[in-house]
Amino acid sequence: SGTLAYLEGNADSTFELAWIDRNGRSEKIAAPARSYYEPRLSPDGSRIVTATRGESPDIFIWDLGRSIESRVTVGDPVDQYPTWTPDSSEILFSTETEGQFDIYRRRADLTTVAERITNTKESENPLGIAPDGLSLLVHQFRVNRELLGRRQLGKDDASAGSAPLTDATFAQRNG
Repeated sequence: SGTLAYLEGNADSTFELAWIDRNGRSEKIAAPARSYYEPRLSPDGSRIVTATRGESPDIFIWDLGRSIESRVTVGDPVDQYPTWTPDSSEILFSTETEGQFDIYRRRADLTTVAERITNTKESENPLGIAPDGLSLLVHQFRVNRELLGRRQLGKDDASAGSAPLTDATFAQRNG
């Protein structure tokens, strides 16, 4: 629809989620103020998933129609970079495990526990999923380099590995 959702403030700020139209008019969403980061609107437009920082670096879902918040993760470790599957049924996010970030998935209705789908030597964060649901764009940390990569999703997610999209020597982020 052309509507943009964004956050204003600094790293120590709490934020309010809001809709901003093309004319700059702002309409606050009823979600509680938090240190929100990485908000993502579900493909069906019904919910927002977001990471938080501060005392509780967790993942939350805000249901726009019912004005209900659901907590996807609780407490340590750090959880970040939530993203939706194309059908809005699952969220993928990264969780700090054993000194690096691995990717987990969980049903958006919270009827499952988080399932680890990668087990890498270096960190990966999910950035987005292809419309067919089979390819995942990831932010990789490889030997002191940050790269954008692609990971195939499927039955053997953890063992499939990911491949860099380029061999550039500069940092690549937020594809």
